[in-house]
Amino acid sequence: LPKKRPAAASSTKCPARPSQHDDDSGLAGGVVHRAYAALSFAEEFEKQLKLASPDVLNDREVAKISVEGCGALLEYFSESIKGDAEVVRAAVKSYGYALEPASEDLQDDKEIVL
Repeated sequence: LPKKRPAAASSTKCPARPSQHDDDSGLAGGVVHRAYAALSFAEEFEKQLKLASPDVLNDREVAKISVEGCGALLEYFSESIKGDAEVVRAAVKSYGYALEPASEDLQDDKEIVL
């Protein structure tokens, strides 16, 4: 993986915003609508995580569900969560650059990286 993550369309880095040129009719329109809805949810969830209590940020189940939807959210969770192999694996599967905030041990773990 490159050392620096690419610039993202939003601060959450997931999912990408559809371009203004995407077709908004038929099947493509449904995809565009779902993408905007997912982006809106991810942005709102990111705001909530920034304000969350330490208990929430250390909750493994909350973390796992969050990063399965948007791996970039891993950065908001506790160091203990960033060291949990299962949570980090789910985050990286959703967003490759989620490895960046993971613990150093997991960054070097071939099972997570590959």
